[in-house]
Amino acid sequence: MATRPTTTAPVAGRSDLMHCRLAWNVDEAAALIGISRRHPYELLGSGELRSIKIGSRRLVRQSDLEQFIDGVETVV
Repeated sequence: MATRPTTTAPVAGRSDLMHCRLAWNVDEAAALIGISRRHPYELLGSGELRSIKIGSRRLVRQSDLEQFIDGVETVV
């Protein structure tokens, strides 16, 4: 009798969420990068973080979130 390889499903975490969606609401985007719920609204207001609006929903695209993260100065 042949044994089948066992696989475990990955635990749904931030990295899994990051790869399966194209955009998140502002609160979700904040949670993904570990900042307060208020801070992304400040970033949106200043133009540092871009977003789109679909109907009444404000969404942060994955590409805009990555661009924001890439532009943040690294502290050593």
